[in-house]
Amino acid sequence: MPIFVDVIADGKVYLGTTEHSPGSPWYKDARYRCINATDGTEIWTLTGWGTGMYVGQYDIVADGQFIYLNCYDMQIYSVGKGPSQTSVTASPKVSTAGSSVLIEGNVIDIAAGTKQNEQAARFPNGLPAVSDASMKDWMEYVYMQKPRPMDATGVPVVISVVDANGNYREIGTVTSDADGFYSLNWTLTSKANTQFMQASPDQNHTGHHTQSQPSTLTPHQQPPHRNQHSNPPWLISTSYPQSQAYSSSLLSSA
Repeated sequence: MPIFVDVIADGKVYLGTTEHSPGSPWYKDARYRCINATDGTEIWTLTGWGTGMYVGQYDIVADGQFIYLNCYDMQIYSVGKGPSQTSVTASPKVSTAGSSVLIEGNVIDIAAGTKQNEQAARFPNGLPAVSDASMKDWMEYVYMQKPRPMDATGVPVVISVVDANGNYREIGTVTSDADGFYSLNWTLTSKANTQFMQASPDQNHTGHHTQSQPSTLTPHQQPPHRNQHSNPPWLISTSYPQSQAYSSSLLSSA
């Protein structure tokens, strides 16, 4: 297929597919692509047919977002980094040493596109965040009426705890499923009774996901001082390592 250099911005080259005088029906399976300008690796690709002979006449980049009109469905799409949100709960809230505690939660995409009427109605419990490898087919399923991918995978979630004495450690890493859900059974090792107090997402990693709320504690910060307790509480936090590919909140249509 004919491929044009569309826009060059922010260290990225955006490529589009179109033709000098395209007739209907359009070529099938045309793509827009974002390429790393330094090493040539592909950052993301999405289905899309350009608007004319030179797609660069119509497509733009602003504030890190690539905007294009997809002639396949005549919708305008904005592609770029987007926010996500992690939740965590623990049950039972009060446990003794040697007992098992179920830690669970979800990781959801909270980009602007997920608030649109169609997407909000289809995903009333939030749009699950998925891995970079699953992103193309997942975003096309969410926004372009494509079939739901059967092999979509979630994101790794790192679960950490800190007690009232300032002892901080990671207790496990799990991967969320295609519904955004994750869980971990944790056996308490402290000799004292423990109580789960709160949970917070962690922003310590540097991928394209951004959390909706700041972390109360990251691995590279000094744990907050707390008074000594005979039964120290535990503060649970979660994070997930993120690649430099593209966000779970990739796409929203105008």
